[in-house]
Amino acid sequence: MNDYRDFLPFLHREIALLEQPPFELTFHQIHRVLAGEFAAQTDAVLDEYIPELAWPQLEDPIRFELCLRLSCAVYWINELQPDFQTDENLQDLLYSLVKDYWPDGGRNRWLWDHYFHADYKWT
Repeated sequence: MNDYRDFLPFLHREIALLEQPPFELTFHQIHRVLAGEFAAQTDAVLDEYIPELAWPQLEDPIRFELCLRLSCAVYWINELQPDFQTDENLQDLLYSLVKDYWPDGGRNRWLWDHYFHADYKWT
């Protein structure tokens, strides 16, 4: 059994890796990412990345969306499942949280709690 929190250092490392070099995004590209226009491309990248855990060459909008999705996974672990035990391995966790949970409500919940909910505490 794994505690979901055991996956957090890996997720944080991947976010830090994807943040470099700094993003060069326009407002319209950011808006398109938040609107889900890069979802299919990002899913295809995840299908390539997850088995080997090696990122291919990525355009900035895809890197940005991947950072959002990984941040959502961190949020899910910290806020929604802090004491949950799992038999999932890392690849299963990435498929279930970063690929499947994001479009099934994770994106909306994460954006709401981080940017629109008045009671959210920044940590």
